[in-house]
Amino acid sequence: MTLKTRNRTLIAFICFFLLCTILFTGALLKQTISPAFESIFGYKFFSLNGFSFVSPSDKTVILALIFLQLFIPVTTILLFLNFEKTQSTLIILFGLFLLGCQLQCFRIFIGLFNFKYSFSMDYLILGKLSIMGKLLALASFFLIAAESRNSTKLNIEMDIFIAIIACFVITLSIPLRTAMPSKNFGITPGYVSVLNILGIITGILTAITFLVSYKETEEKIILNLLVSYCIIMIGFFILTSTDLLWTAILGSLGLALGTHLFMRSLHKMYLWS
Repeated sequence: MTLKTRNRTLIAFICFFLLCTILFTGALLKQTISPAFESIFGYKFFSLNGFSFVSPSDKTVILALIFLQLFIPVTTILLFLNFEKTQSTLIILFGLFLLGCQLQCFRIFIGLFNFKYSFSMDYLILGKLSIMGKLLALASFFLIAAESRNSTKLNIEMDIFIAIIACFVITLSIPLRTAMPSKNFGITPGYVSVLNILGIITGILTAITFLVSYKETEEKIILNLLVSYCIIMIGFFILTSTDLLWTAILGSLGLALGTHLFMRSLHKMYLWS
């Protein structure tokens, strides 16, 4: 992937994420300032009702998704501004992770428009997008680990294409338990144990790949990338799975801290400062 192509792709990501943020904000404001929100959740959004630090709450899920939606375009813009002139393809792979985060954010429409109590194509599509978002997040970091030894690889487009197609096929093959809405505006997937095992195996393989890259290159930056990867993924899965405010805060902090460490490591790797 050439520098020009990578930067154009990042700009396309930025435009798409900003458009999604506008759509997200518009839908949220439309529901929160109308009686619809109270009729769905039993309380107004701009009130202390339904707000608890230690008890499960739909409002916590909404706040977590708001943070994630703001995090996505801001991080993408920072990636573009800080690494515009570097040749690293790891930047676009992190953009793939942010795309997975964006697919997760679409879950808010299930809650805001009460899709979880009605069987509809919108409900199924949003549920599938949520699953694919997590798969893309895992796949992106596996590619980052695999490409960290040669981060200026020119034919990385094929790797990205294969990863997206693989995630798409797995997503289509997973059945959804539409009669069992999850606690966080998602749809409970079938074969949960298989998905969890697949995620654990992918995480372990990613860590091993980072360690192999470190052994071959003996660059400590690779270990820094591994640490940031672990923090990001822990923060991401906590933030996108919880309905407890205190764990959502921990997940947000983990995601922000891990991303900061990741970008700082790349900065040292390519800009030497």
